[in-house]
Amino acid sequence: MSSKQHQKQKQKQSKKKIKTNETESINLVSSSDDDLSPSKVRKTHHNSSLSSNIGSSNLSISVNIPPRLSEDDVNNPENRENRDNFLTRLANIPGPPVKLINDIDDTSPSPAFQFISEHVLRPGTKRLAKEFHSGCECRPDNGRKIGCEYLKCMCLDETAKSPEGKSLGFPYYAVPGKKGCLREIYLETRYAIYECNELCTCPPDCKNKVVQLGRQVPLEIFKTENRGWGLRCPVSLKKGEFIDTYRGEVITDAEATRRESATGKGKDSYLYTLDKFQGEPGDEDYIADKDLYVVDGEFMGGPTRFMNHSCEPNCRQFTVSTVRGDYYVYELPFFALRDIPAGTELTFNYTDNEDDEPVREKDVLKMARAKGKEATRCLCGAEDCKKFLWL
Repeated sequence: MSSKQHQKQKQKQSKKKIKTNETESINLVSSSDDDLSPSKVRKTHHNSSLSSNIGSSNLSISVNIPPRLSEDDVNNPENRENRDNFLTRLANIPGPPVKLINDIDDTSPSPAFQFISEHVLRPGTKRLAKEFHSGCECRPDNGRKIGCEYLKCMCLDETAKSPEGKSLGFPYYAVPGKKGCLREIYLETRYAIYECNELCTCPPDCKNKVVQLGRQVPLEIFKTENRGWGLRCPVSLKKGEFIDTYRGEVITDAEATRRESATGKGKDSYLYTLDKFQGEPGDEDYIADKDLYVVDGEFMGGPTRFMNHSCEPNCRQFTVSTVRGDYYVYELPFFALRDIPAGTELTFNYTDNEDDEPVREKDVLKMARAKGKEATRCLCGAEDCKKFLWL
């Protein structure tokens, strides 16, 4: 794998890589000094707990006091200020409540992190100009008055085709009990998803509008015992249900390289290359590596920034676009791969490679030594854990 962390990935689905000066690894937890990474394991302490609420009964944090710390230590002005600051930011997130839970120690996520509701474009990046946007002309009363019709909707023009050349149809179910959930054919593949947009003549509640409506489920950012911060949902999720998007600053490939070069020893990065529509060399619309955009979620993003890796994930990241023809900027939503009970940690596969074959530990260690690197062990705890995240 190239040392350039945001370079094009073989699976044609943008992935997250994190690299330090000593190891090349994968991690989505916060990068503050108080955070943990998969390669840094801390002991769990059994303690009494405190709670703090700021401005809303929906926002709370439980703080366990480790034996080595007194209650005064936990509640020192700096710790409480960081905690209260983060809770205030959570209170401003649109949609259902997002809580902060810490039953492990007195830390909070990085106070420098900002929550945003959509990508923030930086110099050198841009979306497709408005004059090139287009929408479908479906009647509002089409499809049993729930939106577009399969045979008429222009938004299906760029959807994936079956081996017989037929469109796979709308990506979401419209039937009661499954409405808004991703259909099996999309859930099991890496096909790009195209939703209707504001130029379409279909109604606001069209069955082909899901991700653009934003997060509809409550979430909890919580401290895990040995993998830093994690994410979970306090209510049950249905298979195919939309959770939230991964978002951040949209920067150029050159700026991503500059940020990587400036990364200090042991510092994590949060870069996703937007290469889903890159194509292959020789294609008419091929996008060169240097022209690709990159999403950096280190300093700003959403709750999904805190999702951890698992070799047996219960979520998967997809590509969703509302602008046909914009191959540079699009959404990176997470959907549930199966029914997920309330309170279960939400995870996805950082390598996003379903074809990975089990690796032998001695082979990985041998490869690491040959490359002068330290293999990063996986701590997901899955029965079919691959043992290592990256070299």
